[in-house]
Amino acid sequence: RRRVKFRTAEGYEELLRTRILPAFGKRKIGSITSREIEEWLGSLADSGLATKTVHNVYTPLVATFKYANPHNMIRSNPCSGVDLPAKPDEAEFEGQPLTRGGVAALATELDRWEPYGLAGRLLAAVGLRAAEFAGLHIDDLNFDRGTVSVVRTLTRDRKTEEWIVGTPKSRRGRRE
Repeated sequence: RRRVKFRTAEGYEELLRTRILPAFGKRKIGSITSREIEEWLGSLADSGLATKTVHNVYTPLVATFKYANPHNMIRSNPCSGVDLPAKPDEAEFEGQPLTRGGVAALATELDRWEPYGLAGRLLAAVGLRAAEFAGLHIDDLNFDRGTVSVVRTLTRDRKTEEWIVGTPKSRRGRRE
């Protein structure tokens, strides 16, 4: 049974393939120590990865050991003693949201390729994620009340190219 959303699982697979397996893939799972994991995380941070990215890379590793422990693949979970790099503070994020004028300028430029200007205005006004926008149905728009109901997402499976209907990222993401 899948416990995470489809896109999250895809991201974990990518991190396992590109970060975790190159570091630990040739090792027996029971031979990996807390110290080695901490050193590996430190090397990721030293390579310039943002603290949040290091935490994201660590998540599927923790899940792997969490699964292995009760299934008698390891005697103890080496992640339980790991000190992670400090949580990032807001100062680490350097992105700047568009101003009202920036949104207007972008939407005006997008008007050249109808209906993208309208789409840009809606995304900015409502604060929709791309998958939430893709999941909208006409019935989700209430023009009389001026509301948008966000009840589903639509994402594309990168391997099969099939469309996957899901739910918003969190309960708070499910909004009307």
